[in-house]
Amino acid sequence: MVSRARSSGENMIEQSNVQTDPLQFDGINSGQSNPATELSRNISAAFELIFFRTIAYNILRMDSLFQSGISEKNKANQNQKKLVQTTGKESYALVRERKRAELGHEPSRMDMFIECHSKKDENRTPSTVEAANYMAQMHEKREKLSEGSQDLPAENDILSQVVGKDKYGRVRMYGLGVSQSDVWGQIPSRKQSQRIAMEWKENCEQMEERFNNRIDELKSMFLRHRGREESQSDACSPATSINHRPQMTSTQLPRPFRVRDAVCLKSIMNPSETVAKGIIQSIDPSTEVGGEELGPNWCEVSIQVAVKKDERLIRSYGFHKTIYDAYGATVAWPCPYEANTAKYETLGIQELSPRSQKSKHPMEEVEELNGFLQVQ
Repeated sequence: MVSRARSSGENMIEQSNVQTDPLQFDGINSGQSNPATELSRNISAAFELIFFRTIAYNILRMDSLFQSGISEKNKANQNQKKLVQTTGKESYALVRERKRAELGHEPSRMDMFIECHSKKDENRTPSTVEAANYMAQMHEKREKLSEGSQDLPAENDILSQVVGKDKYGRVRMYGLGVSQSDVWGQIPSRKQSQRIAMEWKENCEQMEERFNNRIDELKSMFLRHRGREESQSDACSPATSINHRPQMTSTQLPRPFRVRDAVCLKSIMNPSETVAKGIIQSIDPSTEVGGEELGPNWCEVSIQVAVKKDERLIRSYGFHKTIYDAYGATVAWPCPYEANTAKYETLGIQELSPRSQKSKHPMEEVEELNGFLQVQ
């Protein structure tokens, strides 16, 4: 009785729930879909679609505004640029190879700057006013270079003098990944530079002392031989002497070195060894080379051929330490000692072009005794 009453009560509750549910209609089986439920789902999906479309539109609109702002900013920055490169996506390496084929030698950084900042028209017009000013200053400095000198890539070349020094870890006109040590060698530290400077200062002082001693020895030797020759000439009469030797006239004496003479540079340690060939640029003692005056018995020589590349310079300056470093530049080198009656060579320079002599000069006898001298 109790179980039957309980089951009848549950049935009544279920019937009441079915009648009070607003989404239930009579005559619809439990297995069929409810139209109200489908309508509700469609409405929800439509609202979700509208919502996401609105969000997507706002995102795209904000991105467009952001991009337009960046574009305006880029245009403003572009107008403020002083230098505009005209090579496009072509790398510095490709430009350098093309320029090397055009010039026939390694282009300088000045050549690269002009190539990369000129328009592609027939006149090669500079891309900006600032670039035109830089190019004018570079051409002016190149014209002041001594004949035979070259503007090789260096820390203080023409480009650095005009545009400014390169930033740390970067070399202009070489692109990314190229450091200063890759282009002009390892840069010594301050302590190393001081130590090297002290060593070379001591070496230079020793070599100059040796050089001056050699000059004194040669001068005294020449005076002795000249006195001996004069005494022999006085003892022999020109009319009776068969072996009378005529004195050399001023036209027969070898002329002293002059500017633009082609010369050989001799090693200080081994005077018979040629370390370089060059052209004399100046013999004025007040001429400065590397910030130091030449002084007496020194010449300014432009090195054209480096014979012994690792030979140390007598007076090094800047990054010019060896003959190879100074290729195309000018260096200070000991020049021949000049007297009123003769010229004889000392430590450093020998003229390339031979000079003919009709009679044997007294100094040639000195050369036979002391292989150090080379009389022209």
